[in-house]
Amino acid sequence: MEDIYFYKNTWITFALIFSAAYMIVLGIVIRVKSQGGAIVRWFLCIVFVMWLWTTFYIFERVAPTVSIRWLISCVEYLAICYLGFFAYMFSRAYRGLKAPSLIKLMALLSPPTFFYLSVLTNPLHHQFYRSFTVHTEVYGPLCWALIYVTLLYYLGGVYHFIRKSRYRSIYRRRQMVYFSAAIIVPILIHILNTIKIIDLDFNISLVIMPYSLSLITISVLKHKFLDILPHALLDVVEFIDDGFMVINVDNHLEDYNALFFNRFIDMNHCEKIEDVMDVFAEIVEHSEDLDSLIVALKVGKNDHISGEIAFKKKQSDTYLNIQYTTKAINDLYGSKIATIITFHDITEIQNLYIALENKKDELMQAKNRLEDHIASIHQLTIEQERNKLMSEVHDTLGHSMTEVLALLEKCDFILDQDQNLIQFEEVLEETIERARKGLAEIRIAVTRFKKMGVEI
Repeated sequence: MEDIYFYKNTWITFALIFSAAYMIVLGIVIRVKSQGGAIVRWFLCIVFVMWLWTTFYIFERVAPTVSIRWLISCVEYLAICYLGFFAYMFSRAYRGLKAPSLIKLMALLSPPTFFYLSVLTNPLHHQFYRSFTVHTEVYGPLCWALIYVTLLYYLGGVYHFIRKSRYRSIYRRRQMVYFSAAIIVPILIHILNTIKIIDLDFNISLVIMPYSLSLITISVLKHKFLDILPHALLDVVEFIDDGFMVINVDNHLEDYNALFFNRFIDMNHCEKIEDVMDVFAEIVEHSEDLDSLIVALKVGKNDHISGEIAFKKKQSDTYLNIQYTTKAINDLYGSKIATIITFHDITEIQNLYIALENKKDELMQAKNRLEDHIASIHQLTIEQERNKLMSEVHDTLGHSMTEVLALLEKCDFILDQDQNLIQFEEVLEETIERARKGLAEIRIAVTRFKKMGVEI
């Protein structure tokens, strides 16, 4: 019987040691593979407190005296009391919520702090443990309260996971399932073990919890949501009008903003790029545009490809013109890890361009009519100026000729009367001068009208 107990105790100890070592490896892998941030920090806190709990539980099982076991339990409960708090903060970070205010943070820390103080002061009131020996303990009401409060923290975390995954891709929903299972399963097993439904000689949740945390690791590393897009960027693009889609090197759909694509089709069931192209084939206007998009997905790590495609709106015969750009996402070493496709609705811009072109044609027609009208006015002005010139020349010439004729008749009269020759010469010179003056006036008028652009 003692041999059976020895082998059983040895198996349990090795299982716990393996769990503790596994959590160390788990923390290192997450820290190395991820890009940091609040999500990683809170997850590493969960891994650390689980490692602390497991490690000191091993020491507790081999404690030789009650006092030593009690000191080890005090360190162990430092992890147990705050585990629910760290799980809740991890779920908040995963959802992308900002850090809580100081008052809210103190409110969240108050229950675990109260329970931890009740553990430290248990010898004074015996409300956490009714009795405590080297190998046995009897739980008090505060211990049960700690279990249920921790469960409430876990349920709060599950709520945030569900809220975050509501409008995400199928991979986000799978992550939600992994995270929720990793949180709920260990605490349920711990409760069942505590109330003796699962009656084992050790805390089985310490063996199950590391493997539950591995679900989170698998989800994080498999879908690389910590490596491909910064978490803050995901929250920003979730609600913008433009669309985006991330395809990893295995042609799996990593992420997309459903707000954009819900205008055209439901993509919740899409897992691979082939699924995406199948649903696009139902709404695309020209199949050759879809072929061009497929080619663009093979963009090189240092290139980008742009194009246009027309998608049909839901419950409508209207097609929207979408401009897309594909670009590679590279890691720190320059290796391509994914392709991001951005979509921008340019229908309104194109409609505006067409309207502007129509307005341009109307303006050109109005311009031509205006130019014709101006030409008509100009021609009319020239005619009026020409008529004015002719009238002025006629008046000047007529007046001058009249004076010249009068002077010539005077000369003729002087000759007929045999008057003084000197007087005749004076009248003749006056006649010549008046003719020259009239000719000069005509030249001045003609020159003035030529400067005005009037053709003579």
